[in-house]
Amino acid sequence: MEDVNNLYKYLNDKYIKPQRTAVLCGTVHCMMIIEELGLHLWKKYVIAPLKAEMLTLVLGALHDDRTGLSMTFKEKEIINGVLQSLVAVEKYEKKENSLKLYEMIFEVPFLEETSEHYRLEASRLLQEGVSKFMNKILERLDEEDVRSVEFLQISSYIKVRRICEERMVVDKLEAIQNECPTIVQNERKDDLRNAFKLLKLTQGGLSVLASQYGEHIKKQGLDTVTSPIQFVEGIINIHSKYTLFTNTVFSNDPVFVSARDIAFSAVVNQTTKGRCKTPQFFATYCDYLLNKSRKDGFNTEVDEKLTKFMDVLRYLNEKDVFENNTWRLLAKRLLFHSEIISEGEEALLDKLKLACGNHLGTKIRQMLADSTFSFDLTKKLKEMTKIDSESFQVFSVHVLRSRTWPIEQSTSSFAVPRELEKSAELFEHYYPEELKGRQITWLYNLSEGDVQLNYLNKQYTITMGTFQIAILLEFQKTDSKTCGELMGITKLNPAQFQNTIQSLVNSKLLAVAAGKQDYSQPSTVISLNTDFWSSRSKFRLETIPETEATTSFIIKDRKEYLQAVIVRIMKSKKNLHQNVLIQEVLSISKSRFDASVELIQECIKTLIGKKYLEETSTNEYSFCGIENGLAGLYGLVADLSENFHKVIYNFRHEYRSFLRIIRARRSTSCNINEKVESVFGDDLLISPTGVV
Repeated sequence: MEDVNNLYKYLNDKYIKPQRTAVLCGTVHCMMIIEELGLHLWKKYVIAPLKAEMLTLVLGALHDDRTGLSMTFKEKEIINGVLQSLVAVEKYEKKENSLKLYEMIFEVPFLEETSEHYRLEASRLLQEGVSKFMNKILERLDEEDVRSVEFLQISSYIKVRRICEERMVVDKLEAIQNECPTIVQNERKDDLRNAFKLLKLTQGGLSVLASQYGEHIKKQGLDTVTSPIQFVEGIINIHSKYTLFTNTVFSNDPVFVSARDIAFSAVVNQTTKGRCKTPQFFATYCDYLLNKSRKDGFNTEVDEKLTKFMDVLRYLNEKDVFENNTWRLLAKRLLFHSEIISEGEEALLDKLKLACGNHLGTKIRQMLADSTFSFDLTKKLKEMTKIDSESFQVFSVHVLRSRTWPIEQSTSSFAVPRELEKSAELFEHYYPEELKGRQITWLYNLSEGDVQLNYLNKQYTITMGTFQIAILLEFQKTDSKTCGELMGITKLNPAQFQNTIQSLVNSKLLAVAAGKQDYSQPSTVISLNTDFWSSRSKFRLETIPETEATTSFIIKDRKEYLQAVIVRIMKSKKNLHQNVLIQEVLSISKSRFDASVELIQECIKTLIGKKYLEETSTNEYSFCGIENGLAGLYGLVADLSENFHKVIYNFRHEYRSFLRIIRARRSTSCNINEKVESVFGDDLLISPTGVV
């Protein structure tokens, strides 16, 4: 038609178009240009009378193409030309919707036929099994997309796609979801990938598959072994596996990433008898990596393990407990195993500080500084005392700053054995002059030494604590002693004494008669085990661990942290309702631990008592300011001081008045209480009644 229009272009331009302009003014009858006239005649004499037969032939050809009877290139051109003509004939129509004829004659019947075809096709394919069904459905959807692009108008693409999805996916959604547990459990990647693609097409269809996926990950994680190192490495391996799985199968879809994270959070924060052991396991694993980096250096393997461990660490809720245990294990390592860390350990600690933040990083930095100072100091003192004392050459001292190390001074008194007194006195004598102003407190509960056993058939060298050494030294001249005698000699308190004796009995160095293991009784007899045997000639004797101090320290640290968070929030907001304040505190503290509402309320009351906050109305607080907070610390002292001066002043003034009354009535008998009450009121009461 365009060729004919171009052939008569001169006629259109010189005659018909001017006439059309006149038509607009209403002077002559309407005239059409050649192309418009041709399209009008095509619509009137071809499309209108033949539309039913034409529709039947077009739908039949498209149906054959869907069922596998491919059309020739010529047939495709004919079908495409017919459908394009339904749009082209409306080219010169003054209508808002130029596709109205196309939609009325072809699109509506085509969509109905498409819906019926794929309804039957989906039922037929489902009989072959869900796995094949999902694969075939995806193929049908892709084929229909290609067919739409080849024959249909752009506006029809979405309509056809929606009908295909409704008939083949939405209508069969239950069958697909029922298959999800099986394919998730067996980890059939192709089926999972197909199910993901199909269920994503439905509203909320991914929830069932994501839930099954999360439960599967959780089960895999909970089935890991309970040994600390194996548990953490098992969690790391599972996390690496399902992170890759989520990426390759589910394209890192947020729904499945969230399901994976929830599952790992449940695994990492699992509790046994109300207690979560994961923070201790994670800290032990960090210590294991430090050992490995010390032996093998900070190689690619250690770096990769640490990176993967950091990915898992973010799921831990009680990060403060992990940091505390890591802090304690590092302190134990520096005190009892290695004074100076290797380059590999230092690189590992740098990455750990970067991951955990300044809270742990500052402590580690200060501890390393103390260890370096202690190593240099011990080396210097050994050079200075080389002539004076040979025994000091096997003596090393750790000089630790208080509040930097996770150590607590033992409340038990202790009588230092004579064998250890000389070395301690030498250290205090040669202690550097520039540090003389500092107070030295010996931590005997953390000290240890090597004891050589020579009374057995085999010689043993055992590393043990100072309290254990003190008790064991008492058996050099005798084979048995009572608990009362040992406690009197060592001066240990009952709890520390029982803990020390229990560790020696458990190691079988000492023995106690069966049924008489009550170490609190002074008459209980402790004997030296002369039949002791061990396959190792050199080993370390561990004491019974104490967890109460660690727990109380963590609770105290949490309270201080929450108080700091509350002050920071209130300093910014000035006034807040209690519920809003609690929610903000929970949001901030979540990165370190899950705080309870009761603990937050307790911290709020503490800050009110310190006058950092004040309760302006029911459950609403306002910030008083740092100055008021500091004033709260000194308020009581200031009030007492001021009141004391007032009382003294009033007492002196009223006492003079009282003396004047006595002098005026020197010869008169009176009740002293009457006069005192008249002067002082009820604030002062003199109990005896006397006559002047």
